[in-house]
Amino acid sequence: MYKDLEKTQSVDSFSPGVNQGPPQGYTPGTSTYNGGYGSGYDNYPQNNNNNNSNAVIIAIIVVSIAIILALGGFVAFFLINNGNNKNEAQKETASTAAAVTENKVSAETEPATVAVINVVGSKESDACDMLNEAGIKFTLSRQYNESVSEGYVISQSPAEGYIKDGDKVKVYISKGPEHQSKSSAVQQTPVTPSYIPPAQSSYIDNSEYIIAESNSRYLSESEVITLSRSDMNYALNEIYARKGRLFKDSELQSYFNSKSWYHGYIDPATFDNNLYTYLNSFEIANINTISRVQKRLGYK
Repeated sequence: MYKDLEKTQSVDSFSPGVNQGPPQGYTPGTSTYNGGYGSGYDNYPQNNNNNNSNAVIIAIIVVSIAIILALGGFVAFFLINNGNNKNEAQKETASTAAAVTENKVSAETEPATVAVINVVGSKESDACDMLNEAGIKFTLSRQYNESVSEGYVISQSPAEGYIKDGDKVKVYISKGPEHQSKSSAVQQTPVTPSYIPPAQSSYIDNSEYIIAESNSRYLSESEVITLSRSDMNYALNEIYARKGRLFKDSELQSYFNSKSWYHGYIDPATFDNNLYTYLNSFEIANINTISRVQKRLGYK
Protein backbone atom coordinates (compact mmCIF):
# COMPACT_ATOMS: atom_id res chain seq x y z
CA MET A 1 0.00 0.00 0.00
CA TYR A 2 2.77 2.35 0.68
CA LYS A 3 3.98 2.03 -2.85
CA ASP A 4 0.53 3.01 -4.26
CA LEU A 5 0.39 6.17 -2.25
CA GLU A 6 3.80 7.10 -3.56
CA LYS A 7 2.64 6.66 -7.11
CA THR A 8 -0.34 9.00 -6.72
CA GLN A 9 1.64 11.84 -5.26
CA SER A 10 1.57 14.86 -7.69
CA VAL A 11 3.65 17.94 -8.08
CA ASP A 12 0.96 19.97 -6.36
CA SER A 13 1.32 18.07 -3.18
CA PHE A 14 4.95 18.78 -2.44
CA SER A 15 5.64 20.53 0.83
CA PRO A 16 7.81 23.60 1.16
CA GLY A 17 11.12 23.07 2.76
CA VAL A 18 11.27 19.46 1.69
CA ASN A 19 14.03 18.78 -0.75
CA GLN A 20 12.07 17.54 -3.68
CA GLY A 21 14.20 19.22 -6.47
CA PRO A 22 13.44 22.29 -8.43
CA PRO A 23 9.87 22.88 -9.50
CA GLN A 24 8.95 22.21 -13.03
CA GLY A 25 8.15 25.11 -15.35
CA TYR A 26 10.31 27.94 -16.85
CA THR A 27 13.77 28.20 -15.38
CA PRO A 28 14.09 31.58 -13.64
CA GLY A 29 16.06 34.15 -15.64
CA THR A 30 15.72 32.14 -18.85
CA SER A 31 13.08 31.26 -21.39
CA THR A 32 13.80 27.50 -21.06
CA TYR A 33 10.81 25.36 -20.22
CA ASN A 34 11.68 22.51 -17.81
CA GLY A 35 8.47 20.62 -18.15
CA GLY A 36 6.41 21.94 -15.23
CA TYR A 37 4.69 25.03 -13.89
CA GLY A 38 7.01 27.47 -12.23
CA SER A 39 6.07 30.23 -9.85
CA GLY A 40 6.65 33.99 -10.13
CA TYR A 41 6.90 36.46 -13.06
CA ASP A 42 10.35 35.19 -13.99
CA ASN A 43 8.93 31.80 -14.89
CA TYR A 44 7.00 33.31 -17.95
CA PRO A 45 8.68 34.35 -21.19
CA GLN A 46 9.15 38.18 -21.84
CA ASN A 47 7.08 39.38 -24.88
CA ASN A 48 9.31 42.27 -26.21
CA ASN A 49 7.98 41.75 -29.75
CA ASN A 50 4.55 43.10 -28.71
CA ASN A 51 6.05 46.41 -27.55
CA ASN A 52 7.98 46.82 -30.81
CA SER A 53 4.84 46.11 -32.84
CA ASN A 54 2.88 48.78 -30.95
CA ALA A 55 5.59 51.38 -31.63
CA VAL A 56 5.59 50.57 -35.37
CA ILE A 57 1.79 50.85 -35.53
CA ILE A 58 1.87 54.23 -33.79
CA ALA A 59 4.58 55.46 -36.17
CA ILE A 60 2.56 54.32 -39.20
CA ILE A 61 -0.51 56.10 -37.88
CA VAL A 62 1.45 59.35 -37.32
CA VAL A 63 2.99 59.19 -40.80
CA SER A 64 -0.41 58.46 -42.34
CA ILE A 65 -1.95 61.44 -40.56
CA ALA A 66 0.93 63.66 -41.74
CA ILE A 67 0.46 62.46 -45.35
CA ILE A 68 -3.29 63.05 -45.18
CA LEU A 69 -2.77 66.57 -43.82
CA ALA A 70 -0.18 67.32 -46.51
CA LEU A 71 -2.49 66.06 -49.25
CA GLY A 72 -5.34 68.08 -47.79
CA GLY A 73 -3.18 71.21 -47.76
CA PHE A 74 -2.07 70.63 -51.35
CA VAL A 75 -5.65 70.13 -52.52
CA ALA A 76 -6.78 73.26 -50.67
CA PHE A 77 -3.89 75.28 -52.16
CA PHE A 78 -4.69 74.00 -55.65
CA LEU A 79 -8.37 74.87 -55.30
CA ILE A 80 -7.64 78.35 -53.93
CA ASN A 81 -4.97 79.06 -56.55
CA ASN A 82 -7.19 77.77 -59.34
CA GLY A 83 -10.00 80.00 -58.10
CA ASN A 84 -7.68 83.03 -58.04
CA ASN A 85 -6.50 82.26 -61.57
CA LYS A 86 -10.07 82.05 -62.76
CA ASN A 87 -10.87 85.38 -61.10
CA GLU A 88 -7.82 87.00 -62.69
CA ALA A 89 -8.73 85.54 -66.08
CA GLN A 90 -12.28 86.84 -65.70
CA LYS A 91 -10.99 90.29 -64.71
CA GLU A 92 -8.58 90.33 -67.67
CA THR A 93 -11.31 89.24 -70.05
CA ALA A 94 -13.61 91.91 -68.68
CA SER A 95 -10.88 94.56 -69.03
CA THR A 96 -10.13 93.48 -72.59
CA ALA A 97 -13.82 93.54 -73.46
CA ALA A 98 -14.16 96.99 -71.92
CA ALA A 99 -11.15 98.27 -73.87
CA VAL A 100 -12.48 96.82 -77.12
CA THR A 101 -15.87 98.34 -76.42
CA GLU A 102 -14.30 101.69 -75.59
CA ASN A 103 -12.21 101.65 -78.77
CA LYS A 104 -15.23 100.64 -80.81
CA VAL A 105 -17.33 103.43 -79.34
CA SER A 106 -14.48 105.91 -79.82
CA ALA A 107 -14.04 104.85 -83.45
CA GLU A 108 -17.76 105.13 -84.05
CA THR A 109 -18.24 108.48 -82.33
CA GLU A 110 -15.10 110.42 -83.30
CA PRO A 111 -15.29 111.81 -86.84
CA ALA A 112 -12.34 111.68 -89.20
CA THR A 113 -9.99 114.67 -89.40
CA VAL A 114 -8.90 116.61 -92.47
CA ALA A 115 -5.59 118.44 -92.90
CA VAL A 116 -6.08 122.16 -93.49
CA ILE A 117 -4.35 123.79 -96.46
CA ASN A 118 -3.43 127.46 -96.43
CA VAL A 119 -4.90 129.56 -99.24
CA VAL A 120 -4.04 133.01 -97.87
CA GLY A 121 -2.93 135.30 -100.69
CA SER A 122 -4.60 133.19 -103.37
CA LYS A 123 -7.12 134.54 -105.82
CA GLU A 124 -10.68 133.74 -104.79
CA SER A 125 -11.36 131.29 -107.63
CA ASP A 126 -8.02 129.53 -107.11
CA ALA A 127 -8.60 129.29 -103.35
CA CYS A 128 -12.01 127.69 -103.90
CA ASP A 129 -10.55 125.15 -106.33
CA MET A 130 -7.74 124.23 -103.91
CA LEU A 131 -10.13 123.75 -100.98
CA ASN A 132 -12.53 121.67 -103.05
CA GLU A 133 -9.73 119.43 -104.31
CA ALA A 134 -8.59 118.89 -100.71
CA GLY A 135 -12.12 117.93 -99.65
CA ILE A 136 -12.41 120.87 -97.23
CA LYS A 137 -15.73 122.63 -96.71
CA PHE A 138 -15.54 126.40 -96.38
CA THR A 139 -17.46 129.65 -96.12
CA LEU A 140 -16.57 132.95 -97.80
CA SER A 141 -16.77 136.33 -96.13
CA ARG A 142 -15.92 139.62 -97.84
CA GLN A 143 -14.47 142.64 -96.12
CA TYR A 144 -12.63 145.81 -97.01
CA ASN A 145 -8.88 145.75 -96.74
CA GLU A 146 -6.40 148.52 -97.39
CA SER A 147 -3.40 146.33 -98.30
CA VAL A 148 -4.84 143.25 -100.06
CA SER A 149 -6.20 143.64 -103.56
CA GLU A 150 -9.85 142.98 -104.23
CA GLY A 151 -10.68 139.34 -104.92
CA TYR A 152 -7.74 137.86 -102.99
CA VAL A 153 -7.79 135.91 -99.73
CA ILE A 154 -6.92 138.09 -96.71
CA SER A 155 -6.95 135.36 -94.07
CA GLN A 156 -8.58 132.10 -93.06
CA SER A 157 -9.57 130.36 -89.84
CA PRO A 158 -8.05 127.96 -89.02
CA ALA A 159 -4.93 128.60 -91.08
CA GLU A 160 -3.26 125.24 -90.38
CA GLY A 161 -3.59 121.99 -88.46
CA TYR A 162 -6.60 119.67 -88.68
CA ILE A 163 -10.38 120.02 -88.56
CA LYS A 164 -13.08 117.42 -88.05
CA ASP A 165 -14.74 116.08 -91.14
CA GLY A 166 -17.77 118.30 -91.72
CA ASP A 167 -16.32 121.42 -90.08
CA LYS A 168 -15.75 124.44 -92.30
CA VAL A 169 -12.83 126.77 -92.84
CA LYS A 170 -13.74 130.45 -92.81
CA VAL A 171 -12.14 132.29 -95.73
CA TYR A 172 -12.06 136.10 -95.83
CA ILE A 173 -11.92 137.75 -99.27
CA SER A 174 -10.75 141.31 -99.77
CA LYS A 175 -13.12 143.91 -101.20
CA GLY A 176 -10.24 146.35 -101.59
CA PRO A 177 -10.00 149.72 -99.83
CA GLU A 178 -13.31 150.91 -98.43
CA HIS A 179 -13.09 154.50 -99.82
CA GLN A 180 -11.60 153.75 -103.17
CA SER A 181 -12.42 155.97 -106.13
CA LYS A 182 -12.72 154.67 -109.62
CA SER A 183 -9.50 156.35 -110.61
CA SER A 184 -7.56 154.70 -107.83
CA ALA A 185 -9.14 151.37 -108.70
CA VAL A 186 -7.79 151.66 -112.22
CA GLN A 187 -4.35 152.28 -110.81
CA GLN A 188 -4.39 148.90 -109.00
CA THR A 189 -2.31 147.23 -111.64
CA PRO A 190 1.06 145.55 -111.24
CA VAL A 191 3.86 148.04 -110.68
CA THR A 192 5.89 148.28 -113.84
CA PRO A 193 9.54 148.04 -112.90
CA SER A 194 11.84 150.75 -114.12
CA TYR A 195 14.38 148.16 -115.12
CA ILE A 196 13.60 145.74 -117.94
CA PRO A 197 15.43 142.43 -117.49
CA PRO A 198 17.50 141.12 -120.37
CA ALA A 199 16.04 138.49 -122.62
CA GLN A 200 16.60 134.99 -121.33
CA SER A 201 17.69 132.00 -123.32
CA SER A 202 14.86 129.77 -124.51
CA TYR A 203 16.64 126.84 -122.88
CA ILE A 204 16.79 126.71 -119.10
CA ASP A 205 18.54 123.91 -117.25
CA ASN A 206 16.03 122.66 -114.72
CA SER A 207 18.84 121.18 -112.65
CA GLU A 208 19.63 124.75 -111.54
CA TYR A 209 16.33 124.83 -109.61
CA ILE A 210 15.61 123.16 -106.30
CA ILE A 211 12.04 122.54 -107.49
CA ALA A 212 11.68 123.42 -111.17
CA GLU A 213 7.87 123.22 -111.25
CA SER A 214 7.13 125.31 -108.16
CA ASN A 215 5.54 127.94 -110.42
CA SER A 216 3.27 125.52 -112.30
CA ARG A 217 1.95 122.91 -109.83
CA TYR A 218 1.02 122.55 -106.18
CA LEU A 219 3.67 121.05 -103.92
CA SER A 220 2.80 118.57 -101.18
CA GLU A 221 4.18 118.68 -97.65
CA SER A 222 5.55 115.15 -98.06
CA GLU A 223 7.56 116.36 -101.05
CA VAL A 224 8.90 119.44 -99.29
CA ILE A 225 9.85 117.63 -96.07
CA THR A 226 12.42 115.49 -97.96
CA LEU A 227 14.57 118.59 -98.62
CA SER A 228 17.45 119.61 -96.40
CA ARG A 229 17.11 122.76 -94.33
CA SER A 230 19.20 124.87 -96.73
CA ASP A 231 17.52 123.50 -99.87
CA MET A 232 14.11 124.16 -98.33
CA ASN A 233 15.10 127.81 -97.84
CA TYR A 234 16.42 128.05 -101.39
CA ALA A 235 13.25 126.46 -102.77
CA LEU A 236 11.13 129.06 -100.97
CA ASN A 237 13.17 132.03 -102.17
CA GLU A 238 13.62 130.82 -105.72
CA ILE A 239 9.86 131.34 -106.14
CA TYR A 240 10.52 135.06 -105.51
CA ALA A 241 13.77 135.00 -107.51
CA ARG A 242 11.97 133.76 -110.65
CA LYS A 243 10.06 137.06 -110.69
CA GLY A 244 13.21 139.19 -110.43
CA ARG A 245 13.21 139.99 -106.71
CA LEU A 246 16.44 141.24 -105.18
CA PHE A 247 17.52 140.04 -101.72
CA LYS A 248 18.86 141.89 -98.68
CA ASP A 249 20.57 138.70 -97.50
CA SER A 250 23.97 138.66 -99.19
CA GLU A 251 24.21 134.86 -99.07
CA LEU A 252 20.87 134.44 -100.89
CA GLN A 253 21.77 137.16 -103.40
CA SER A 254 25.08 135.48 -104.16
CA TYR A 255 23.39 132.08 -104.52
CA PHE A 256 20.84 133.30 -107.09
CA ASN A 257 23.41 135.42 -108.96
CA SER A 258 25.15 132.12 -109.75
CA LYS A 259 22.06 130.83 -111.61
CA SER A 260 21.80 131.45 -115.35
CA TRP A 261 18.04 131.97 -115.16
CA TYR A 262 18.13 134.68 -112.47
CA HIS A 263 17.86 138.40 -113.27
CA GLY A 264 17.11 140.43 -110.17
CA TYR A 265 15.76 143.94 -110.76
CA ILE A 266 12.92 144.55 -108.21
CA ASP A 267 13.88 145.87 -104.81
CA PRO A 268 12.50 143.84 -101.88
CA ALA A 269 10.16 146.54 -100.54
CA THR A 270 8.46 147.12 -103.89
CA PHE A 271 8.11 143.41 -104.50
CA ASP A 272 6.69 142.65 -101.04
CA ASN A 273 4.14 145.48 -101.23
CA ASN A 274 2.81 144.11 -104.52
CA LEU A 275 3.32 140.43 -103.79
CA TYR A 276 0.03 139.18 -105.19
CA THR A 277 0.49 141.02 -108.47
CA TYR A 278 3.78 139.22 -109.16
CA LEU A 279 2.94 135.70 -108.04
CA ASN A 280 0.38 133.25 -109.44
CA SER A 281 -1.85 130.94 -107.37
CA PHE A 282 0.60 128.01 -107.59
CA GLU A 283 3.46 130.10 -106.28
CA ILE A 284 1.44 131.61 -103.41
CA ALA A 285 0.16 128.20 -102.31
CA ASN A 286 3.66 126.68 -102.52
CA ILE A 287 5.15 129.51 -100.44
CA ASN A 288 2.55 128.75 -97.73
CA THR A 289 3.26 125.01 -97.91
CA ILE A 290 7.05 125.40 -97.58
CA SER A 291 6.67 127.94 -94.74
CA ARG A 292 4.31 125.59 -92.89
CA VAL A 293 6.82 122.71 -93.09
CA GLN A 294 9.67 124.99 -91.94
CA LYS A 295 7.67 126.03 -88.86
CA ARG A 296 6.80 122.43 -88.03
CA LEU A 297 10.49 121.41 -88.19
CA GLY A 298 11.59 124.43 -86.16
CA TYR A 299 13.48 126.05 -89.04
CA LYS A 300 11.65 129.38 -88.60
